[in-house]
Amino acid sequence: MQRHGYNVKRHPYGIETSPEVEFGKGGKVIVFNAEYDALHGLGHACGHNLIATSSIAAFIATAETIHEAKLSGTVRLLGTPAEQGGGGKSA
Repeated sequence: MQRHGYNVKRHPYGIETSPEVEFGKGGKVIVFNAEYDALHGLGHACGHNLIATSSIAAFIATAETIHEAKLSGTVRLLGTPAEQGGGGKSA
């Protein structure tokens, strides 16, 4: 995402596997939560693989709209790993 002009922070909030990606300046802030994890012995039974993909797509579409329309505003993508037991939402 960095190669495409997005500001990427690695390991924000002290979480090793959690990125924060941002685009834009000023205005309102829109945040997308990209949950991703797998339950031990079950895998992606709760659909987080789909939630993460949808959030990433929505982030990119919103960023491109801000860019193309020259709008004031910020869009942020929060990577949320281990949401169901590893503390990804504890920060």
